Amino acid sequence: MSSNTTIWEEFEEGVRYADNMGFTKEFPKITEYKEGKQWPAPTNNTKNLPRPVFNITKMFIDRKRANVTNQTMSINFKASEVEALDEEQKALAEEGAAIYTEYTAQLLEDMNMDDLANEWVDDAASFGTGILHVYWDNAVSGGQSVKYTGDIRAEIIDPLDIAFARPKVRDVQRQPYIIIRSRETVASVKDLARSLRLSEETINSISPDQDDSSQAVGEKSSADNKECTILTKYFKKDGQVCFAKATKTVVLIEEEYLTPGARPETEEELSDEMTGPEEPKPKEKEKHVINLFPVVVLPWDMRKKSIFGIGEAQDIMPINQAYNFLKAMQLLSVQDNGWPKTIVKKGLVEGKITNTPGEIITEKETGAIRYLNPPAPTPAASTLAEEMFQMSRIISGVTDVSTGEHVTSGVSAAAIIALQNQAKTPVKEKKRKYKMGYTELARILLEFYKTYYSLKRNIVVKNEAGEEELRSFVGTDYANIDFKVSIDVGEATEYADELAMTTLDKFYDRQEISLDQYMELAPAAVVPFKGRLQQLLKEMAERAPENQEAPAEEGQLPAELGGTENAMQ
Repeated sequence: MSSNTTIWEEFEEGVRYADNMGFTKEFPKITEYKEGKQWPAPTNNTKNLPRPVFNITKMFIDRKRANVTNQTMSINFKASEVEALDEEQKALAEEGAAIYTEYTAQLLEDMNMDDLANEWVDDAASFGTGILHVYWDNAVSGGQSVKYTGDIRAEIIDPLDIAFARPKVRDVQRQPYIIIRSRETVASVKDLARSLRLSEETINSISPDQDDSSQAVGEKSSADNKECTILTKYFKKDGQVCFAKATKTVVLIEEEYLTPGARPETEEELSDEMTGPEEPKPKEKEKHVINLFPVVVLPWDMRKKSIFGIGEAQDIMPINQAYNFLKAMQLLSVQDNGWPKTIVKKGLVEGKITNTPGEIITEKETGAIRYLNPPAPTPAASTLAEEMFQMSRIISGVTDVSTGEHVTSGVSAAAIIALQNQAKTPVKEKKRKYKMGYTELARILLEFYKTYYSLKRNIVVKNEAGEEELRSFVGTDYANIDFKVSIDVGEATEYADELAMTTLDKFYDRQEISLDQYMELAPAAVVPFKGRLQQLLKEMAERAPENQEAPAEEGQLPAELGGTENAMQ
């Protein structure tokens, strides 16, 4: 029997940490609650108990997630220390910052970053930790005039599918290694092994195994004949990020630099450099390498001495459980009153009573049948349930104003935004962490741009006039330039668009902007037909008669003011 690989043993250490912290039991239960599985299996004593599900857990998490992600994140790059550069270098740095920013906007759209961000923040709010993994995907291809293969992609990693070497250290970049678990088909893993020129004996030893990676969704599934678990390990060597891949018993990639084409210098090369020929070698252009782990951890609330955070669900679930139980008791009381139990004197009733509505029952003796009168339902249960719900909303910050439930039509957009900003105070810290997560993502993207994008690819951008134009992008051309990252944040709400339109209306009414400028600045969400309307206005202007009445010559009054063809005397 083959022994387990070292990577597998290291990952099991991470599993033991998660188990000791209670994550392996807590996280699956959170997922079940969000999916509406909030009642235990019925027993003989509880099989007739109503089981209503009021999914307070999902509601609260959804509202918190929406408050955090309800803002547009724009990644911008800016060359640093441009004052120290000459004119040529400064121009190159500014060009690189602009093209990096433009390509990032297109890349995030291609990556479906909005959907990834929702899942990322949802995991953070639910489990306390959201994990984003960035990788290079050679399966991506595209381009018309210039074909390309490979691009950056990202995925969300389940908190139970990742192991940190030092889980008590919050800084991702200080980790000795990070291991990510995933599932692949046995056929694809064998194809990878063949491409790596592993022996046939090693390839044949790759076999399916039990799926332990889906612990967050409940029970473990049994082994099948199609899939096996793959572990990807990131670690650093001489400051550079390396990776390795392995199954439970087979090492697929023992060590490879994440930077394409990177390799350490051999002893012979180092010797030549120290005792080489008298003529110095020409200095080669400095090559950039990847130094950052391509993993971004987004915590919700900080957990003492742990990289894993604390989520909302673990506090909401007991309230959710109590709320469901109180409502179940109310329903049971109504059910017992509307369909009471029947007490029958043995032998004094003909046939068997089934409690079918409209059933005719024949008594042999008067008084043989009576109903068991249940206790009257108490209003205290309903009052307690509503008090619990309202108190939990106040504590968690999911108030009526923040969710927009009681915003009247008579309130101005500015007042609504002010109220919502005040109500969102409890989640400002979460928004700050979300912005920091985007900043870390931008730094990772920057390293990929400087190393993987060595071939030209075209991108379509809008120039200052708003017209689309084609530009070429070669990321490695700016590898030796230092860039700073900034994140622009904007609220993406209907009230923000309404406030913008109100401001534009005031400028237009005062004739401080033209109709063309008004249409150009109008939010697309408010004027979805803006492009067509601008085209119609342009066509109307072009069809305007050319022989409009010429202005009066100097010294001549217009006809409507009594002027004549003769000049004034």
